[in-house]
Amino acid sequence: MSDYDNTIVLFKNDKYEAGGKQPVYKGNAEFNGKKLNCSLWLKEASGEGKLEKGTKFLSGVFDDWQPSKQSSASPSHNKLDPVGSEDIPF
Repeated sequence: MSDYDNTIVLFKNDKYEAGGKQPVYKGNAEFNGKKLNCSLWLKEASGEGKLEKGTKFLSGVFDDWQPSKQSSASPSHNKLDPVGSEDIPF
């Protein structure tokens, strides 16, 4: 069993746009040895339920884990390697 069982890791979603459908936070979780994707949205209560109107809360989903896909449009070079560093003689 993994050292990270029953854990969640979330990151700010760089594709999030206010008013859009993308979640604010995305990440992954592992429960009972099963890896899952998770997404969270920041929502505001309408006042029709148990929460007062305007109360902010998080809403989320879990789905089957799929590794993130790297964009083929980005170059595949080491970003820490400065341009022209191969010319340095040491």
